Amino acid sequence: MRRVGAAPSYFFSREYFDRFGELLGERCQLFVCKLNGSPICAGIFVKTGAVVQYHLGGTATSALKLAPMKLLIDEVRRLGASQGCTEFSLGGAATGNPQDTLLNFKLGFSDRTRDYKVWQWVLAPEIYESLCNRKERWNLAHRLHAANANFFPYYRCPTVANAAMTASTPLQTDSTLLTASGAS
Repeated sequence: MRRVGAAPSYFFSREYFDRFGELLGERCQLFVCKLNGSPICAGIFVKTGAVVQYHLGGTATSALKLAPMKLLIDEVRRLGASQGCTEFSLGGAATGNPQDTLLNFKLGFSDRTRDYKVWQWVLAPEIYESLCNRKERWNLAHRLHAANANFFPYYRCPTVANAAMTASTPLQTDSTLLTASGAS
């Protein structure tokens, strides 16, 4: 995430991973690829029925030239197939354009793609509104704005520098909720 300059919201807390594992139990598994005893890449995969889903992964910068994630993904695919899985989903990509490096990485395994829908459902509107407002105040304080006003959930939206703000522009201390209705 640091290599691609990801927004802070993409850096998940330890609590996120602990809770993810608690909720999914045996369906969730961490796979690690090591070189000389040291981890060089890892990925979290979820198995539900006959489907294996890639959730998150990362590679050490020092190991990028080795492309260990390709080996790890292929090993998980083989294991899933040996356990009767008939579908292996690498998930979506940030965009559908040909310059999307994540999409190109995933297309390196298969050219099979599927349309998918993102279900947007706010279960706790008060909490959602509070999180969105906190994110908006943080953006304002750091002279940033949402990269996509339709991103869902809005409080996880990547940010970009606000070119319209200058050092002499006063910062607002209150903000209003921006409604998020589009897919990310």
